[in-house]
Amino acid sequence: DYGMRAVKAVLYAAGNLKLKNPDQQEDLLVLRSINDVNLPKFLSADLPLFQGIISDLFPGVIAQKPDRQVLDAAIFEACKQLLLQPTPWFIEKTLQAYDMMKVRHGFMIVGETMGGKTSSFKVLARAFQILSENKDGYREEPVEYEIINPKAISLSQLYGSFDAVSHEWSDGVLATTFRRHASSRESHRKWIVFDGPVDAMWIESMNTVLDDNKKLCLMSGEIIQMSPTQNMIFEPQDLEQASPATASRCGMIYMEPSELGWQPLLKAWFDNNLPEQLTLDHKNMVRLLADWLIHPCLKFVQKECQHVVKQSNMQLVGALTRLYGTFMPQIQETYHKPEDTDEVLEADDGIKDEEAAKKAAHKEQKLQVWLMSYLAFVCLKLLDSQKLLVFYLAGGKQKCHFSCLSFLSTFILLACFLVRPTHAVEGIRPLGFPVKNEVVLTGGEASTGRLPAPVQRRLGHRRHPTGRQQGEVGPLLLLS
Repeated sequence: DYGMRAVKAVLYAAGNLKLKNPDQQEDLLVLRSINDVNLPKFLSADLPLFQGIISDLFPGVIAQKPDRQVLDAAIFEACKQLLLQPTPWFIEKTLQAYDMMKVRHGFMIVGETMGGKTSSFKVLARAFQILSENKDGYREEPVEYEIINPKAISLSQLYGSFDAVSHEWSDGVLATTFRRHASSRESHRKWIVFDGPVDAMWIESMNTVLDDNKKLCLMSGEIIQMSPTQNMIFEPQDLEQASPATASRCGMIYMEPSELGWQPLLKAWFDNNLPEQLTLDHKNMVRLLADWLIHPCLKFVQKECQHVVKQSNMQLVGALTRLYGTFMPQIQETYHKPEDTDEVLEADDGIKDEEAAKKAAHKEQKLQVWLMSYLAFVCLKLLDSQKLLVFYLAGGKQKCHFSCLSFLSTFILLACFLVRPTHAVEGIRPLGFPVKNEVVLTGGEASTGRLPAPVQRRLGHRRHPTGRQQGEVGPLLLLS
């Protein structure tokens, strides 16, 4: 991209760096400005190629990272307030949006759904709000932003139109918002966020806003000058319908959901939505089981299933957490007192009431069974062909369907084989299921995935298709 607008953006960024660092070498400033302008729009596969080109153009020059400790701390605090996970990739993309904002007054955050596009500018706005309260040192102005879906309304409702009878002009949503931001005398930042597809039907009328003119020209003949505190942010999924004229006028920040991953989404849900009645051991047990089950289920769905509606891993995990959350009120109603799960520990300290100890132990076992079986059930729903997915086993020759018996079989299997109470009490069985040999997984057996000897004898005639040894049960084999 060697268009005049791209070259001007690099020169503008280099000029800003020169004003802040007048004594620094210019090759370092130019290298840093090139990285700030171009790195955000590259895919992860294109970054090594770009780095190779840069190393040839600037041999031996290493770009130094800017000192942004105050801004980084504000972004971390903003993520905490918005209940988000401050992963390094997400923090980097948020900082790239900040750098692009200083160079271009209009830029696009492009990427698939659930890639963090909306969260990035919301975190940046919250970070600016935090820094606006900083009286000493680095300070930023607070942000006022308006979100518009341009494809949810007509062009006349977006920009404005003349009445067919009276020929009277009526302002649209964008014209009203743009005029209010442009005429405001406050020093606050003003953002207009367009959350929707970008096509030539509506965005071509904004070319005068996105270029150096910075003017919104309406059909009524009114021209509204953009103020220095305004920014135009676009949030499309792709740029298939965008013209080169529009793309060259905007800065680009590409956010890939695959780089973010589904783990932060799951961790954020566990941190903020699990019932308060659960102890730390219970929460860790759910996290370990989720790490063990979800990844192979997602891998199987993406490779072996035929999708009726295409879904990404982020969407599948989001649906899984919402479905798992529907079972949490039952646990909250049953275990309304946090002390109930601690009665077993108190029993070992000398409580003489054996009935209370057995009751608390049974309650503890039942809670563990519920947590694990509910999670296994929602994992099975990822593979449920009766809803949205149809998949084929054995090379597509054998069609596999799941039914409501999947939940019952998983419930019984987990109750009999996987429950490991903190303190086992003689005579207590999980939910009353009769078992000939009591099975208790120790820490070593649970960590290696090897089942105890009685279970190995029961499953000894089976062999996993991937060649696992006897007694080793993987997540998919367990669910099947």
